[in-house]
Amino acid sequence: MRRAVLVASSVTLAGILIGCTGAAGDVRLFTHGWKIFRTDHWDYGLWHGGGQVVGGHVTRWTFDGRFILIERNVCEYTEDHRRKPTHRLTGVIEYHIQEVAPGDGGAEPDWDAIRGRRHGPFTAAEFAAARERLGVPAGLTLNGP
Repeated sequence: MRRAVLVASSVTLAGILIGCTGAAGDVRLFTHGWKIFRTDHWDYGLWHGGGQVVGGHVTRWTFDGRFILIERNVCEYTEDHRRKPTHRLTGVIEYHIQEVAPGDGGAEPDWDAIRGRRHGPFTAAEFAAARERLGVPAGLTLNGP
């Protein structure tokens, strides 16, 4: 009887931990190892392999074979030593452009090259200019989860 209660409690606790931490979060696969991963409830980030490239609170995205476009709501982190760190959304929107290369899908990604092809953060006006400068197709439009 004790063993059954222990197993049931462990399974319940594991389900709560996975659900609250986002470990069971959904993944939107792009190309060459790139993905949007839900790290917590309605909190998405741009990841490549096991590393996060653009931090959380990604609200809209799109991609093609050459570019990933990201819109992100900026957070402000606070730390009170009596409680755990918290954050709040500021409402400031920033944009990123990640250039994608076929070699990104390798077993050992070249992180310096990946970071070198990330552009941003941009304001809306800067984003429009960067899109034109980098040759992002006009038909590539941002959409959300």
